[in-house]
Amino acid sequence: MQTTNKHYDIIIIGAGASGLFCAMHCAENKNVLLIEKNNLAGKKLAITGGGACNFSNEDITANNYFSHNPHFVKSALAKFSTSDICEYYTENNLHYETRDQGKLFGSKLGAQRLTDSLLKNYLALGGHTLFSAAVTRIKKIAPNENSAHLENSTHVGNSGNKNFLIETEKGSFSAENLVLALGSPAWQKNADPLFNYCAKEFTLATYPFSPALSPLFATHNDLNLCINTTGNALTVRLLVDSKEIVDQLLFTHTGLSGPAALRASLWWKKDTPIIIDFLPTDTISDVFEENKQEKILIKTLLGYKLPKKMLPFLFTEKILLTPCNALQKKTRELIAETIHAYSFIPAKIAPLQKAETTIGGFDTQNFSSKNMQATHTPNLFAIGECLDVAGDLGGYNLHWAFASAFAAAMHLK
Repeated sequence: MQTTNKHYDIIIIGAGASGLFCAMHCAENKNVLLIEKNNLAGKKLAITGGGACNFSNEDITANNYFSHNPHFVKSALAKFSTSDICEYYTENNLHYETRDQGKLFGSKLGAQRLTDSLLKNYLALGGHTLFSAAVTRIKKIAPNENSAHLENSTHVGNSGNKNFLIETEKGSFSAENLVLALGSPAWQKNADPLFNYCAKEFTLATYPFSPALSPLFATHNDLNLCINTTGNALTVRLLVDSKEIVDQLLFTHTGLSGPAALRASLWWKKDTPIIIDFLPTDTISDVFEENKQEKILIKTLLGYKLPKKMLPFLFTEKILLTPCNALQKKTRELIAETIHAYSFIPAKIAPLQKAETTIGGFDTQNFSSKNMQATHTPNLFAIGECLDVAGDLGGYNLHWAFASAFAAAMHLK
């Protein structure tokens, strides 16, 4: 329902995945206002996973997340598991399926159906909404100001405490508790100005947002390989910052993309190499051993295993035109190292507009890992992507949105 009240038990800013999920749970026994700057809820959620929505994964652990405070996610993930979100799907007649690598996807148009379900359930519990309402100011109300504000406002809820004043383009509201579900600048050029405003207003340390789960741009050394192999995809094994990734790699005219490259971008550190095994299911030395008596050219033999367009950019013409039965040990070792341990140093990660998530956000040292409450500002909470937590590709980021929202809601209820 559209809001007509002025004071609430809880105000949540941001009607994305985490904001909707938190609002729905809080509305069971609290008076809640959900504020969204856009004209509808879940604008980003509704298009995730190509519209199907990769909402979770069968294997959720802290190892699937990057944070400057790596232990932060453990408590929330322990409280809200894969089975919990699957139970919500089942109870609300939302169909889903398991795909490769344990990815859980909704059915066709599943993303929009999930968005509609969360909003419908929230409204059915008496939740209030305010759309197309950018927040212009947030103020922490001092204890000595509380009684004065109460005398001049309409209060609906279980508590009379007024700890926050929120001004929007459509009016001013107060709340005992404030939840920041501000999202991240992924798919955008810049962070929401409200993020920086809140960081300053509440003295919250932050890490700058940077793109993650985004394509990798090639340097001059590898650009010709990528350009001439554009459109070719193959399953590879990547080693990046001690993380091993086995997934599909796609060559593009600017560098590397596909799930393998996107996942590598989450863990990659500037100027460090990503080691690529182009043939993870075979050992090229064994292939050579099997053909050591044959006159077949290296070019022909490797062409059975790898995209042919790659080969001139990996090996000299002399090597490619060598028959297998004339291959020297030193050359064999060079070929094996190139195929199984190719060193690719990205020029950079593609910008925020191409990113599926971001590294950075509110420093999680500022918040309780158990309930997402700010340690130095009681009754202030942050959930979802605005926290310095980024998940791997495969449903981990949406699961974090739900898990962090659930942790906050269980404390607020």
